[in-house]
Amino acid sequence: MENRKSNHLAGELSRVQSLSKRIYLEIEPFSKIKYSTFDPNFGIKDIPENYIHVSYELTAKNGKIQLKITNETFDGNMERMERLNQGWKIVIEKLKEVAEK
Repeated sequence: MENRKSNHLAGELSRVQSLSKRIYLEIEPFSKIKYSTFDPNFGIKDIPENYIHVSYELTAKNGKIQLKITNETFDGNMERMERLNQGWKIVIEKLKEVAEK
């Protein structure tokens, strides 16, 4: 199912509040969510080329559920990549914490 719903996501990284824009590109109930996101706090233009596409896919494997996270459309900016990696570390830690409960 294609879905172009847009929203904003608020969060905090290193005690700096942020607000990112998000447009949902694809939703397959119980298996996949793909969205395009943009962080206006990074200081780059709010244009399609600067959005990052992220997908979360769930699949059954060996009697367990596997989560695959894909981060697409990297523009080559290493400073931006480091910031993305910091954010992903937080996301992965929280997902692991929830999954192990």
